[in-house]
Order: sequence, then C-alpha cells, then structure tokens
Amino acid sequence: TAKAAAAGLRPIIARPSFMWDPTKLDILPLLPIWATGDALNVGNGTFSPPLRVETAGAGIVAAVADGTIRGIVSSRQLIDLAPLAVKLRLGAVDTLTSGLASISRLPYGTAVASELADGQAGCLAGRPEASAITLYEFEGCPYCRRVREVATYLDLSYTAVPCGRGSRHRSHVQDAASAAGRDRPSFPYLEDDAAGVKLFESEDIVTHLLTTYGGGLPLPPPSSYFYPSTLVTGWVPLLLRPGRGGSVVDRVRGSAAPAEPLVLYSYDGNQFCRLVREVLTELDLPHQIQSVGKGSPRRAALVELAGRSTAPYLVDPNTGRAMAESADIVEYLYRTYADRI
Repeated sequence: TAKAAAAGLRPIIARPSFMWDPTKLDILPLLPIWATGDALNVGNGTFSPPLRVETAGAGIVAAVADGTIRGIVSSRQLIDLAPLAVKLRLGAVDTLTSGLASISRLPYGTAVASELADGQAGCLAGRPEASAITLYEFEGCPYCRRVREVATYLDLSYTAVPCGRGSRHRSHVQDAASAAGRDRPSFPYLEDDAAGVKLFESEDIVTHLLTTYGGGLPLPPPSSYFYPSTLVTGWVPLLLRPGRGGSVVDRVRGSAAPAEPLVLYSYDGNQFCRLVREVLTELDLPHQIQSVGKGSPRRAALVELAGRSTAPYLVDPNTGRAMAESADIVEYLYRTYADRI
C-alpha cells in the first residue's frame, strides 16, 4: 500500500459475492435465497447484498471517480455509490406490475367524459390554467388517485405538488391544516385559486371539481362503484408497486426545488405515465399535469408538440429538454435531479 501511494496509485478492491443479470438463467434461482440470507443476516454477514451486474459496474466506476475511496469496497458500498439512474432503471417487471395496476382500476382514469371529449363545442373553454389549480398529493396514495382519476375524466390540467414521506412540501399542507383547524394534515389537499377554494378530503375535492368544471356531471361511470372501488381496488397499485411513489429518496431530501415546475402530458390510468409519476414523487419535483386522456382535445396539441399523441411526454423548462418514452424520462429525471450527472 505504501509503494502504491508513493507511485500515485490508489488501490480499490471490489469483490461482490453475488452478481446477477436477467439473462443468466442459471443464477436467477439462487437470487431469492441469497437475498433472504442477506436480509436475515444469516452467518453474520456471510450473505452480502446481491448485485445486478450493471449496478456493480456503475458502483465501481463511481468509486474510481471518487478520489477519497481506497481499499476494499463492499457490495453495500457499491450499491450506495451507483447512480439511481442505474439502480432503479425500469425493466420488464416494472412495466408488468404497472400494467396490472392500471387494469385493476379500469375503467377509471383513462378517458374524458363524453360531454367534454373531442368534437364537443367549447370543451376546454373557460378552463383555468394548470397553475391555478394545485393538488398536493403523492402517487402511492389511493385517495389521491381518486382525485387524479376525476381530473382525467374532466380533462383538467393542474399543478401536482408531490408530498411523499420526507417531502419538503408537507410543511405547507401542515400549515394549511392548522389554519383550517384540523389536528393533522391529510392527502390529497387542493388549492383552487380560480375558484377561491381550499379543500381537504378526496370526496369534497371530487364534488367541487365535478360541480365547478364538469357542469354537474355524475361521477365517472360506473358511478355507483366509483367511491367503493377505492376500498376494493384502490390499494392494488400500492400492493403491486410496493415502496414506489410513496416517499422521497434520501439523495434529494433537503435539496431545493427546480425554478419552474416540469410539464408532464399524462393521464392517470396509463401504466407508463404511472412509472414517471412515481419518480416525480420520489424526487419531490413539482410538475404540471396536462391531461390527455382518451378523447382529450389536448391530444391534437400533443401531436403538434411531440409528433404523436401517446403519453407520457415530458417538457422540462429548466433545461430545455423534452422527451417521450417512460424509460428515457425516468433515466433523465434521476440523472438530472438526483445523480446530477
């Protein structure tokens, strides 16, 4: 070691005990066994965390780039060093579980009310800008989902302020709850500056949106099942996507928000939009939702902007970047707002 230091060398030794890749079928059967051994600390450290090959590689590169790291680098250190864009890269399992989550909520959150859809006169007339309606919510909350589904139904655009656990934005909702005489904050919470209304409780918010922006439309069909469905299937996305879209990742806690909110063309029932919204919650990034459910007149504007009408589509006014494809958007968000690379 002394000779290496004298020669200007910095020795780094990384020997992950267990590396895996989806294409290595001979290794995959051992993965749950090894992961369980690590979780239960069997053998007092005999089982180190299993590492995906690309995570191990990214962690080693990060260790070399960090001039302070030398000597033995453990598997857990490699995980900590690897960029989130690599560790949390979307895969087939994400697409599958998000798709099943969307299926569980059908037909809600997918289409605009027929009275407001394409071809209806003045379907977007008198609608407030997205900046006038602010929804404090987070992707993993089933009652927040209820409000987002109605926003899709009414073709409403709004500003979404993520409030996952550890969010910098929860203090605002706490202050609002105290001002309203509530013992504690709850989500969702709506501030509708266009109507001069501030509301807690998802049912009150839904009633307000339907009355104010739906001309008294009924609940999304089947209307009689809409509220009960939250208790029946509203939790399914949370069960299928455990730990996603519910809390802010440690790497960005305490960091400042971007100067301007991002813009996401999205609708709630889209499985690929969900994957992006989860990351927006986890990175605590305020964003404007431009609702583009089936039948939305905004789809024509999206075609002019992106060349196609499919969602999600992200516009970041802070960097001038715009892109489609959920995998590309998620990687961009992690690299820009978490990994800073």
